[in-house]
Amino acid sequence: MKNWAEYFRNRFDQFTNHPLKVAGKTVGGYEVNIDQLDRIIDNIVSQLGLDAKDILLDLGCGSGVIANELSPRVGKIYAVDFVEEFKYYFLSADGEKLKNIVFLVDDLASPNVKSYSRANSLICYEVFQYLNGQQIGHLFKELFLETRVKKGFIGGVPDATKSKNFLGENVQDYSQVFFEPRIGFWHKPDTIRSILEDSGWNVRIMSQPVGLYTEQYRFDIVVDR
Repeated sequence: MKNWAEYFRNRFDQFTNHPLKVAGKTVGGYEVNIDQLDRIIDNIVSQLGLDAKDILLDLGCGSGVIANELSPRVGKIYAVDFVEEFKYYFLSADGEKLKNIVFLVDDLASPNVKSYSRANSLICYEVFQYLNGQQIGHLFKELFLETRVKKGFIGGVPDATKSKNFLGENVQDYSQVFFEPRIGFWHKPDTIRSILEDSGWNVRIMSQPVGLYTEQYRFDIVVDR
């Protein structure tokens, strides 16, 4: 299995000053246009109705391209990732911590959710590809039981039923593509729905916004209690 922590540390070392590249927001190796990031942000805000009362949990925050955009819209953000080097993206130009973002190191495959239990909303964008179904179930069961999160947006989940749109015709049975080195785990929407519902959540599966660069092979999810 691919060592994702090492992979992202290497990307940090290579592209430190290019956070979109570090986060994998690329097409053909080139950073996506800023309007694509705006579409993602607008969709998250619309689906969650974020405002200053929200204490937002960004699970798998990466290089902070989403958290830093959402920071002015919410009261506080817990930005969580397993790569400690990513704390760099949550410092001001003079090296001080940003006022309403707290960066925490945690491995979502074996999470310590009590360290961010005060959060009342969450985002988890393009992270499910690094977790298998059992790990997703454990994480979201813990979030349901041990945190105050009432609503969440899970974005950019690779859709196993649409994997041919990314992988092409060299895969014989697309429904059986569960792990692929470039992306990670591909998930079936119905399977993810069952996992999250079994963890206690209400679940709504959605297509991605029209025109988003990943809409042909990923899906989004909204969860609430």
